[in-house]
Amino acid sequence: MSFNHKIVLFLCGCGIIDDVMDKLEAKRQKKYTNPGYRLLLAIVCCTLWGSAFPGIKLGYSWLVIDGAGSQILFAGIRFTIAGLLTLAYGMLTERSEMTIQKKHIIPLIGQGLLQTAISYIFFYIALANLTGTKTSIINSTGAFFSLLFAGLILRSEKLTGRKWLACFLGFAGVVVLNLGGGELGGFTLIGDGAIILSAIASGIGTVTSKSLAVRESPVAVTGYQLGIGGIAMIILGRAMGGSVTGFELKSVLLLMYLAGLSTVAFIIWTKLLKYNQAGRVSVYGFMTPVFGVLLSGLILGENVLNVRTILALAFVASGVLIINSNTKTKKESA
Repeated sequence: MSFNHKIVLFLCGCGIIDDVMDKLEAKRQKKYTNPGYRLLLAIVCCTLWGSAFPGIKLGYSWLVIDGAGSQILFAGIRFTIAGLLTLAYGMLTERSEMTIQKKHIIPLIGQGLLQTAISYIFFYIALANLTGTKTSIINSTGAFFSLLFAGLILRSEKLTGRKWLACFLGFAGVVVLNLGGGELGGFTLIGDGAIILSAIASGIGTVTSKSLAVRESPVAVTGYQLGIGGIAMIILGRAMGGSVTGFELKSVLLLMYLAGLSTVAFIIWTKLLKYNQAGRVSVYGFMTPVFGVLLSGLILGENVLNVRTILALAFVASGVLIINSNTKTKKESA
């Protein structure tokens, strides 16, 4: 066989491989854009995120977590593992894109400290002082803070009447939740105040992460961000005298589940965003607090069937729906 014939065969082989890859990609796109499959995967993601609230509460008991230092250390261990799992997935699927440019290293460290460390320090402290139900509802206000900060920081984002209405409904839900006493209790700085600070940090982090997400691999940014924040929380938690004990099979499995759910939900959500218009995916975000409330009731035995909880959840979910159901998405979906 001549050299020219080998070249022709090689090129033909490359063409066949390209055709196979194109067909596989077309199948993936068809699968992920299927409305039923898209809804199913969105439910899986929101269920995983919602399960974190009762899961962390169980972790406090099973791993003998007592005091702010131990709570922060617990969070640090979880997110360090989650970061490593995300980076491992990235190395297997998109190795060539996992290197961060030098000019983005400092912003990435800042992002890890803000969106992971600071946000979850307040989150874990708040969850130790609130029910899983209340935490999951108030935590959803991060979407509204993100909306407000985007309007203030980014010129491309404007605070329209629709967005103001969404924010009003979201914060109305928080007000309703804090009316009266009972299991939900009133407003406390170490509980409600801490989760609101967590939501603010998360909201700002969502806005600042946009500049990194368009310049670097989202998998790489997420993995490093989780790892950086996790390590920072481990250092702080240990410095505060925190400890995590009670390592048994069930507690270790719970810790791995909490770490793994962040990675799995992110991977699925990223796939959905890759093959669908953003509005068709993000609209399902309202289900996270719903599953947070339901699972807190099922797993922790919290009283979720009361007027305040249902009304607050309806306000917050309506606000999230309004945020993500803009006119452009409706036209594109027609």
